[in-house]
Amino acid sequence: MIDRPLEIPPRSGDVLLVPAGAELLDLARQNRARLDEERRPLAGVPLGEIRRRARADALALGRAYTADADLAASPGGDLLLLTGHQPVFAHPGIWAKYLLLDRLAARGGAGLAVVVDSDEMEEVGADVPTYAGGSLARRREVLQRPEPDEPYEGQAAPTAQAWAEFLARIDRHIATLPEEAIRRAWAGFRAGSPPPVASLAAFILALRRRYERPRHLLDVPISALAETESFRAFFLHIAAEAESFRAIHNRRLEAYREQQHIRTEAQPFPNLEDGPRGIELPFWSVAEGRRRRVFLDPDARTLHGAGTDPVALPADPGDPVFAALRLRPRAMTLTAFLRLLVADLFIHGVSGGRYDRVTDAVCADFFQVAPPAYAVASATLHLPFRAAGNPEERERLQRLIQESRHNPERLLAEPTAEQQAVIAEKWRLIRRLKEGTLSRRARRALTQEIRALNERLSVPLAPRLAALEARLAALDDRGPGEAATYRGYPFFLYQREEVEALVTKMLAGGI
Repeated sequence: MIDRPLEIPPRSGDVLLVPAGAELLDLARQNRARLDEERRPLAGVPLGEIRRRARADALALGRAYTADADLAASPGGDLLLLTGHQPVFAHPGIWAKYLLLDRLAARGGAGLAVVVDSDEMEEVGADVPTYAGGSLARRREVLQRPEPDEPYEGQAAPTAQAWAEFLARIDRHIATLPEEAIRRAWAGFRAGSPPPVASLAAFILALRRRYERPRHLLDVPISALAETESFRAFFLHIAAEAESFRAIHNRRLEAYREQQHIRTEAQPFPNLEDGPRGIELPFWSVAEGRRRRVFLDPDARTLHGAGTDPVALPADPGDPVFAALRLRPRAMTLTAFLRLLVADLFIHGVSGGRYDRVTDAVCADFFQVAPPAYAVASATLHLPFRAAGNPEERERLQRLIQESRHNPERLLAEPTAEQQAVIAEKWRLIRRLKEGTLSRRARRALTQEIRALNERLSVPLAPRLAALEARLAALDDRGPGEAATYRGYPFFLYQREEVEALVTKMLAGGI
């Protein structure tokens, strides 16, 4: 377990790699040696045997998917190293994980990048810089928007017209920038033709992989891995002991929240329920393009999802019922499956590295297996804008002001009983929004209620907020400010060599 605090690197050029680069491949070998020999049964089959099947499935699916996306790859070596993320325009902190994985794969393993297309889709777009009225600002350009509860899976690639219009909108912003390095990176990226693929996930992937140039990595979507018999065996193992899993999951999750001083029940993910529909399982079912929560009636041995008819619990991993269920893992079962049954070493970002402490505890308690070690990698890289006065202080003040307005409970050191009630109500409404069963009108009404609750919580912070805004205004307002120190700009505005240099810095000292 990684027991040190995990924080996003604060300054441009800072990197995070835990454990040290020299230890990563040794750690992968140790994980593999132990897990491949694990005899503890999973759905009646020794875990080591299920693992061999899962790895073979993942590599075969990865080769096919990567080839279908018309991407070159040359995997090799005896170790299987993984990372993953949602299909978005990655910023350097995410991009560095892929480049690190590639660097490690070149030295003794096969690299497999998991496309997390099972997550609920957020709008796909890019934050881009622009000079407006003599000052640097940040604008959001959206390529594609989803409906509520739609996963990335099943989303079609943008039309040629939509892609051309997206590029044109970014062109107008980039044309305002005097920084030649940014303009050159953008020109190199946008010169390529749209990838000839059908899905949005493959489209975004192919754009990044082309920009990187040929690598050792294979790519595979969760939607494909979740249809393998090894994943189905993993599901059946949990479903067979659903109440035990739910109890362990919730106990370990609550202990983590207490240890980390997290007051909200939705972070890092919600507890599993036990209610009228049965025991909630840590999986989604995809139906009619929407994700549904999955519940097990332990007496009738049937599965239930919101708005769907009961389905008999499959008898074995080969049961054809699985095809109709289209089961997908949730956050914790995603990384538990990948770390236990596929990877020799999984490389997380900061947020995944934090919440997988819960996964470690659940693996030990439920699966009765010592959790395999994982790594955490991230980096921060700012675009090369003209120098601004004290950009770190400006960034810090901007962050605190945003927190005061949108997450005021985080700044209340000792909430009163009344404030605690408001906080509880706020997160109750947020959970209702996440259920995805509300109409658009109801969702809008709930959102307005949440804003009103934030305003109530912000009242005692008003003096502090005014002081923060005054300090921000006192900084050099002619400098580029927050827009210059934003770490979330997309990969295609950076030179590839700059991010490669961050990976070299991570690995300083050799492998």
